[in-house]
Amino acid sequence: MANKKIKVAVCFYGQVRLLETFKLFYSKWKHPSIELDFFIATWNDYAHGDSSVHFTDGVWLPYKSTVKNWEEGNTQKMSYLFAHVVNLKRNYELVKDFKYDACLAMRPDILLDFEALSEEIIKLVEIEKDTYQQMCDLMESNTIPFMGIA
Repeated sequence: MANKKIKVAVCFYGQVRLLETFKLFYSKWKHPSIELDFFIATWNDYAHGDSSVHFTDGVWLPYKSTVKNWEEGNTQKMSYLFAHVVNLKRNYELVKDFKYDACLAMRPDILLDFEALSEEIIKLVEIEKDTYQQMCDLMESNTIPFMGIA
């Protein structure tokens, strides 16, 4: 990729079970071609001030008052937090007037090989840009393939 860094939003959603995950793994995520912004939507049941990760934006929601009338299970809770973190990212894009090149949405207790992930992100962004340019070229040339219904 040229000199411009790939901007990636890392969106954590769900209960933070191990604060050490942030300290030991996510705080060390660095790549010379990638600029990371971290967002989080979780419950207010952990001390988030000591995570070693700088969050661009985050929301720590009250668990008991939020879920007291919900159905059993975790799908509704996961969906609620997922919607919150995606909105945080989107609002940040709107306020700063830009769009992330990629977005990684994940639970805070999932561990990934960041070096391998970084290489895949770079490949995917390049494929997306190549595909977008090919579509633009097709539209400009007025040779978009048309498939009719017989």
